[in-house]
Amino acid sequence: MNTHPRYPLLCPQEAVSSANRKASKDAIKKMEQFLLEQAEVECLQVTPSEMQQRLKEKRQELLQGCWKELMGDDSQKQAILEELEQESARMQEASLLLYRNKYKEAVLSANRKASKDAIKKMEQFLLEQAEVECLQVTPGEMQQRLKEKSQELLQGCRKELMGDDSQKQAILEELEQETARKKEAALLVYGKKYKEAMLSANRKALGDAIKKMEQFLLEQAEVECLQVTPGEMQQRLKKKHQELLQGSREELLGDDSQKQAILEELEQESARMQEASLLLYRNKYKEAVLSANRKASKDAIKKMEQFLLEQAEVECLQVMPSEMQRQLKKKRQELLQGCREGLLGDDSQKQAILEELEQESARMQEAFLLVYGEKYKVWLLCYL
Repeated sequence: MNTHPRYPLLCPQEAVSSANRKASKDAIKKMEQFLLEQAEVECLQVTPSEMQQRLKEKRQELLQGCWKELMGDDSQKQAILEELEQESARMQEASLLLYRNKYKEAVLSANRKASKDAIKKMEQFLLEQAEVECLQVTPGEMQQRLKEKSQELLQGCRKELMGDDSQKQAILEELEQETARKKEAALLVYGKKYKEAMLSANRKALGDAIKKMEQFLLEQAEVECLQVTPGEMQQRLKKKHQELLQGSREELLGDDSQKQAILEELEQESARMQEASLLLYRNKYKEAVLSANRKASKDAIKKMEQFLLEQAEVECLQVMPSEMQRQLKKKRQELLQGCREGLLGDDSQKQAILEELEQESARMQEAFLLVYGEKYKVWLLCYL
């Protein structure tokens, strides 16, 4: 019996068959080993199509290598190759199915992580914005900030996402909804905070304006009232009132209706304070005018008394009673005129003082002339 050189214990046909089986098994083992190695690959670094290409190339390489090792005629080799090709194709498909699933899960996990990272960045940004001095940033400006940040995060996440367009779009829609929800919640809180801060600032501006008005009124209360008429004081207060309203208008925040509400409140309170102050000032001025006029009247009477004392020393025979009457009348008119020029207040107030002074000076004149006339008679009898 003829034997095969490589398999001396077997007949040539059996030896060829055994060698071919071994070559096929070796190729399958190499395919298995290669598949195990690919299973360890970081799947996000190799797409399923790239992996499919790798396996296809490896499979072709093994088939090519096995063909070179096969023995026998073409029909024997072809049978082994077909069997090897079917088995390696089955192994390839099974491996690719597992890899696609693994890759899909890895893509989903990576996309979820990218989405979560974007949400964390949005949350961090919102925390930073919560620390912003809200009166320095209006709700409209804050809304624009959040919109720009949201777009920036969506754009950044889009670049990181993996998989096909449908997978990316699903993640982006979910991210957009979540960032929009967080943005709306943050804007709602910020809007309330801004409104409270604005109201507080406006109230402070109102309080400051009222304090300034109070301080101004205290200063005016120290004014020497005879130097400033009630009309002039009213003009001063009106000017200060307008100045404070204008200053507050420039400081106030919010829309026109909010500003107007504060300004109306300030105007009412300022007007009330102004009226109360003017009422006190008018009374004070009236008392001061009355006091000054009384003093002017007393001074005129003292001057009249002094003049009468001086006239009492006159040598009677040198001044006839008629001449003395003329001199007293002249002095009396002079004092009345001088007092009239020094009097304050309206005409009715001046007239009342002048009438009182005129009556008193007339009484004094009459009394003096009566005494002087008697004295003149005595001196005249003595002389004769």
